[in-house]
Amino acid sequence: MNRLKLWLYMLVVLGAGVANLYLLTIEGAARAIVETDAALEAGARAHRTRELLLGGQASADRKSVV
Repeated sequence: MNRLKLWLYMLVVLGAGVANLYLLTIEGAARAIVETDAALEAGARAHRTRELLLGGQASADRKSVV
């Protein structure tokens, strides 16, 4: 009977560990996706701003040459 209790206890602990690992993995993946989206959005915004600035400089350079 004691062996059965030990095996059942081990299975419960193992099951809880696997469930915890699964939930932590899901949570970590979701957090990583949110952080990556934010970084990509910031990069795209910086790129658009730089593009507009360079376009304005090129336009000003053309006007000063003509």
